[in-house]
Amino acid sequence: MGKYSNDVLNVLVAKEYELKDKWIRENYYKDLGEKEWIEKLKEEIKNILPNKKSLKLKEKLKNFNSDNFNKEKEKIQQELEEAEGINFIVFCDEDFPKKNLQNQNLQEDYPIFLAYKGDIKLLKQERIGIAVIGLTNPTQEIEEMEKEIIKCLEDENINLVSGLAFGCDQIAHEESLKINLPNIAILPSTIQNILPKKNQDLANQIAQEGLLLSEYYREPKDHYEQIARYIKRDRLQALFSDMIILIASYSSKDTQKDKKLDSGAKHAMQKAKDYGTKRAVMYDEKFAENEMFNLNRDLIKEALEGIKETKQINEINNINLKHKDFKILNSLWSKKILTKFIKVHNQKIIDYPKGKQGDLFDHNALD
Repeated sequence: MGKYSNDVLNVLVAKEYELKDKWIRENYYKDLGEKEWIEKLKEEIKNILPNKKSLKLKEKLKNFNSDNFNKEKEKIQQELEEAEGINFIVFCDEDFPKKNLQNQNLQEDYPIFLAYKGDIKLLKQERIGIAVIGLTNPTQEIEEMEKEIIKCLEDENINLVSGLAFGCDQIAHEESLKINLPNIAILPSTIQNILPKKNQDLANQIAQEGLLLSEYYREPKDHYEQIARYIKRDRLQALFSDMIILIASYSSKDTQKDKKLDSGAKHAMQKAKDYGTKRAVMYDEKFAENEMFNLNRDLIKEALEGIKETKQINEINNINLKHKDFKILNSLWSKKILTKFIKVHNQKIIDYPKGKQGDLFDHNALD
């Protein structure tokens, strides 16, 4: 049986009528009376009805009344109760995560509903979230470099965040579990039907000490909705992290030529930039001809445009010494950068217990 509040049911009914998350967040509050909520829904449905093009949705909206509200609510309640061992929360519930919510840049993308299995308190603001993402078919050399980066993250205050996909995501989860880091796996699927299915055992292991997280309690209606869920998952990796590390990925140009090369990493890295989340990429000059690092190279070129010219001998040194929000990780820099980031972040949390955090990269201290 799933655990949920009455607020969860009321919010999910509103989402069934395709009301926008922003409107729901602004108009619903904890323990709002059902009659008052229904009246608010009726009023908003009148406003949005003329703009809807789907005949099926228009008909559903036209027929909205208290009886249909209750039917939808009962149907949702039955589905949640059948979800054994899974919990459901909405934005007004006490344990709903508020990590990084003070960031104005990400508030529009912040979820209002989450399904989870495990410890939701891992998403408290004071814990450091470090996301590690990348392509699904890394070479042995890439795997070994990624493992060295994961070793640098050993700290009692860190959550390893990733997406449970094959390749770089799976390596990040497995290697971080070896050093007892709590894992947060953000899913593009329901928790009842883990994707990819072959990683079900890994998901079970993560849920024991960490957290499985999803925005969904129902299966997608079609293939296109499933694709959209992957993209939405990518944003949550950036949203719930304090730093996001790209191991390796093909560029946008590569994925336009062959969609099978799309790991979703470019979506997560772009969202991280939009939110102001610290970004890092794994790179070494020995990979100069390796197309698996095309996205890494694109991001490095972009970062170079944002810093003034220096007398440093190469691009990696220039970026790591001068850029506030973007770093390059390799055998020389990974330990130094990540150790400093963790140390400064932990100190900032002590100094600013209410979440008023400053520049957590403290790049000048890397000199």
